[in-house]
Amino acid sequence: MEKIKKYQTIVEKILKERVAFPNKQFPNLKDMLIIDEKKSHFVLMSVGWDNQEYIHQVLFHLEVKLDGKIWIHENRTDLPIDEILITNSVEAIDILAGMIEPYSIDVSNTKAA
Repeated sequence: MEKIKKYQTIVEKILKERVAFPNKQFPNLKDMLIIDEKKSHFVLMSVGWDNQEYIHQVLFHLEVKLDGKIWIHENRTDLPIDEILITNSVEAIDILAGMIEPYSIDVSNTKAA
């Protein structure tokens, strides 16, 4: 449970840092961090108008699972979120891409970075 709380704190910190910097390329868009603490989901969205188009887009969706793994369900940015997590003390073996079927991954040969 301690590991889960640690990872939740790390994910929240990283995404809050991302929200703190306005997007200079799209000044009318606002980043919003949505946290479901009970279910341990972290969603960073970009919302607003770009010219005459309404934008409502998920930038990041991360989930800290009860087994202590961080699932990256969505990353629509060029930020290497997995590398950022690792530099913030998350073990590489605890980071999974949510869009890859779990049974297709051979974790027996995976080494922590």
